[in-house]
Amino acid sequence: MISTVAPEKVVLGSYTVDEKSNSVNGEVFDQILVLYGYEASSESLLGLDLAMRPDGFVMTDTDCLTSKNNVYAIGELARRGHPCCVTSMADGVAVAKAIQRRIESTAISRFAGLTKRAIGLGLAVLK
Repeated sequence: MISTVAPEKVVLGSYTVDEKSNSVNGEVFDQILVLYGYEASSESLLGLDLAMRPDGFVMTDTDCLTSKNNVYAIGELARRGHPCCVTSMADGVAVAKAIQRRIESTAISRFAGLTKRAIGLGLAVLK
């Protein structure tokens, strides 16, 4: 959203809003939109060497998985959708479901492998 606004119109820091006159710092507007955001710093990445997008956010796939196996990124670090609490919470659910699928698929393939091995041992004993 900010990239569509002329740089001289972007105000950072304190401001005064008058709802009756629809003004900010004395300047009247048709509409007022206030965005609060966070810019991720390299310190937030805990020293992990993660692939980054050109806009400075952590690159993730559809499950929020980063370039490092078993490392997920949500919220302001990944900025996958609109930067707000609801988006971050939804991404948290997406990550939880992705981890659940990974655990379940690992357990199922481990069980399948053990079953094949047990059947193979059983057949070997029967021969």
